[in-house]
Amino acid sequence: MRRHALAALSLAFLAIACQPATTELTDAQKAEIEQAVTQAYEGWWNAWAALENIDDYMGYFDDWSVSPLSGWESSDALRSGSLEFFEGYRSWELELGESRVLVLGPDVAALEGAAVSVVTDTAGTAAEWTQRLTTVWVLREGQWKMLTCAFYTQRRPL
Repeated sequence: MRRHALAALSLAFLAIACQPATTELTDAQKAEIEQAVTQAYEGWWNAWAALENIDDYMGYFDDWSVSPLSGWESSDALRSGSLEFFEGYRSWELELGESRVLVLGPDVAALEGAAVSVVTDTAGTAAEWTQRLTTVWVLREGQWKMLTCAFYTQRRPL
């Protein structure tokens, strides 16, 4: 009987000892990650709204994803489509709405946000674009990069 109890106790101990160590983040660490991801998100939007530097804008995407932005078949298609867009628009006035970050680990987080923009094309026609989006960010070599982005845009002429 003692052998069975010792065997059961040994198995229980081994099961506990073989569990992976938890890397529970503190509230302060989560807040720091939330702030860093929010800053990256704002930088990404501002790079887009500038309508100037495609490399700055594309630099916010992680290289892992074939198609980081919903609706585009590849990063190359996103790059060329963005360049065409830049040529067709005169200005993009951006107002970011509320966003929230879900920290999933020390190097991955999801962000859900909203933006309202007044977009003016080269002919001077303005429209208001309201967007809702969800993004997933990963920490790569000390920088937060967007892994994927799904968004919905509603356009209204002004």
